[in-house]
Amino acid sequence: MPVLSRYRQYQPRACFDPAPAGGGWTTVFTNALDGGTETGWQSTTLVVTIPTAALSAASGQTCRITIKFSALGNGTTVQAFMAQQGAGDVYDFNTTPATINFSGSGTITGDGSTLTYVSDSFSLPEAYDHTKNYNVAFNFGAGTVTTLQKTLTGSHVRFTSGADAATVNKSGYLSDGDGTHECVSQIEISA
Repeated sequence: MPVLSRYRQYQPRACFDPAPAGGGWTTVFTNALDGGTETGWQSTTLVVTIPTAALSAASGQTCRITIKFSALGNGTTVQAFMAQQGAGDVYDFNTTPATINFSGSGTITGDGSTLTYVSDSFSLPEAYDHTKNYNVAFNFGAGTVTTLQKTLTGSHVRFTSGADAATVNKSGYLSDGDGTHECVSQIEISA
């Protein structure tokens, strides 16, 4: 007869976020981020464009994302925001972006060893539309930030110093390249 343990296995909330009532999760974007690394993002805002050509169709407004790093230093903070790309610069949002929480907090604090983070479910500011580009913007605090990257046709990466990720109509960003994608490894939608 097997012995039953009275202890439960710990499972962080970020690893199990069930789909909201009414539907399961549909993966609409995935990228292995296995094309190299890039360092030097501390105290920077980074905007990554997810192009329509890389998005799959789905219905819904509830979303969750997975982000990955090569290194995120102990105490380094990250904030993330997401919305459709605006009509101005490629790094602009169309409207006020959704704040993305991880384990109930709007800020990730690196522990020096965790490299993959799955967000809580959140509502996009508009219904998901695979015919629109999406921007995911990150505020990186002081400390070690090394991103994973991979070539992705139609993607854009732009950056500026400071914490400007939630701004809708940004200006003065520099290009880190077109056709390169960083940080976001998966986007899921639920009806």
